[in-house]
Amino acid sequence: MKYLKRIFALDPQFIYFLLILTTVVYAFSWSGEFLSDDIAGIQYNPNISDFFLQLKTLNINNIYNSTILNIFGVKPFWFHLSNTIFHLMAVVAVYVFIHKLSKTLWVTRLTTLLFAIHPIETEVIAWISGLSYATYTLLFIISLTFYLVAFKAIKNTSNKLKYLICANIFLILSLSSSEKAVIYPAILIAMLVFFIRPFTKINIFSTIPAFIISGIYTLSRISDVSARLGNVNSGYTGESVAFDPLVQIPIAIYSYIKLILIPFNLTLYHEFNSFPQWEYALAVIVTIITLAIIIASSYYALKKQRPLVALIPFGLIFFISSLALTLLPINIAWVVAERYVHLGSIGFFISISATIYIIIDKLSINKDSFYQWTFIVLIPLLAILTIRRNLQWHSQDTLWPATVKISPDSAYAWNNMGDYYGRHGDTKNSIQAFENARKIRPRYADATHNLANVYMQIGEATKASELFKEALSYSPTLYQSYTNLGRIALSLQQFEPAIDYLVKATEINPDPFNEYLLLYVVYSKIDTNKATSALARAITLAKNNPQRLQIINQVQQNPKL
Repeated sequence: MKYLKRIFALDPQFIYFLLILTTVVYAFSWSGEFLSDDIAGIQYNPNISDFFLQLKTLNINNIYNSTILNIFGVKPFWFHLSNTIFHLMAVVAVYVFIHKLSKTLWVTRLTTLLFAIHPIETEVIAWISGLSYATYTLLFIISLTFYLVAFKAIKNTSNKLKYLICANIFLILSLSSSEKAVIYPAILIAMLVFFIRPFTKINIFSTIPAFIISGIYTLSRISDVSARLGNVNSGYTGESVAFDPLVQIPIAIYSYIKLILIPFNLTLYHEFNSFPQWEYALAVIVTIITLAIIIASSYYALKKQRPLVALIPFGLIFFISSLALTLLPINIAWVVAERYVHLGSIGFFISISATIYIIIDKLSINKDSFYQWTFIVLIPLLAILTIRRNLQWHSQDTLWPATVKISPDSAYAWNNMGDYYGRHGDTKNSIQAFENARKIRPRYADATHNLANVYMQIGEATKASELFKEALSYSPTLYQSYTNLGRIALSLQQFEPAIDYLVKATEINPDPFNEYLLLYVVYSKIDTNKATSALARAITLAKNNPQRLQIINQVQQNPKL
């Protein structure tokens, strides 16, 4: 409590104002629904309510989500509120970190303001599934702050040890939240090189635990790469698992800088199916200039011992390093995603804030007056843009039209628009949207499966069956297509094919509750013993879930399709 009071005593009026402002801005996200990954990951995830199962994962986000769900139920409000609270804590943590790093009031204030309400942060805060980015960023910054304090505790060895222990505990927690925290040693070394004087051996040795922790974590997660390749490319075949780094890296760095400086074309899907040659050339130029700024400012800052100038290269190194995992030339991540830059944006904001401060200092402009007017312009502009983005994240009916408007060349956006039209009973446009997705991304299994669903719903069983089989030819693990082929066969009284399809689905689906219920329906018509066995398996999978038990009861009373 004393430490918190000391933090707020640093700049009480600004900190309280910023926390209130941030709360008001993100309060517009609190009425939002479960969206995209939230639906399978939380809303309809039967395992999320099992707290002890989530505890075994050692993942902070899984444990936290399970706790929220068990206390408040499956209500999105509490998850949205949680994301906002984590962001508010991160805002305070960023203020403390920059304050200790720069020792410059206005650099600290501007950096923190930008991080607090810049619209590029909205995806992480307004999207419930963005929790992992919010938590790992918070824990990452707290860990860096403890390391910074430890580096400067030259004479007090006991305090230094205490701070180092805290720093590495928070590093472990950050890694347990997201694998992207594995780049921590790179930023730690940059901080040591640019800001710690004298450059002592004890400070160098004190970084060893961070390297060991990150190294052990990396080795433990290498086996997950193949699984990640499957997740990123699920529902689609034909795409290379490798990127050309000479294309990928300039486009990514340029795109992130553009989105931060001009935050008007924010979207869930940043795809680059067609990237103009002139813009690629511009991306290369921007990347080269960024690297040149890092090199030149590093040389000047270190040679002249200018810690304020050092903020420029440090911030840019922070920015690029935080993206390192997503810049690997293997297809384990999107080339660009706004959530990926949540941590890295802090570094970019540091660099921008330091550059502005140095310029106005050189021009002898009154700092208080300049920053007051800057804030008067920035705050309403950023707040309005962020509130607008929060409202776009409100529901599927607001997110997907906004997404396809900004990303008309995204197959994923059109796939979701197909669902959007389907929910509104617009079959014609639903079919067209799924066909658009298939045209943009040939061999797109998910869009093909969804198109088959539409034909199934309007009674065109033959067309639906053809499309389900086509989807399976693209993605043999798409168990939902097997399930629906089973449904169609059952509706046509073709019991043996129905059984074959449903059995295949149970072999693939990690939670085949619905498939066993359907098998019960099929077997109840031809084999009582097998029907009893299928029902018993469904009851086991229900795990005392009230909704599932109710469904079982209804099916038992009326075992029809």
